[in-house]
Amino acid sequence: MKQSLALKGLIQGDSASRSFITGCRVYYVWYPLDEPPCEGCPIDMASFRDISDQIIKNDQFECRLPAFKQKGICFVMVRLMEKEGLLGPESNRIKLISDR
Repeated sequence: MKQSLALKGLIQGDSASRSFITGCRVYYVWYPLDEPPCEGCPIDMASFRDISDQIIKNDQFECRLPAFKQKGICFVMVRLMEKEGLLGPESNRIKLISDR
């Protein structure tokens, strides 16, 4: 079985606004374990992957990404996407560390 990363979060707004959501854009950046960014330094999250699956369940979103195969530090942020490609606000940024 392929390993994956599950991202979940609450969606603000009413059910009418959630009906416009067609997917999400997941931004990420990866650093080697021995070259992490300094604490408080800006992090450029230029890489992204668009996910256009059904990601809404009740008042939450959930999507899966392939797991990172290398040891390192990854920062991830999500923005929900509407039908016309409009992006919602940024989620909180999360930091993932893989040392295996």
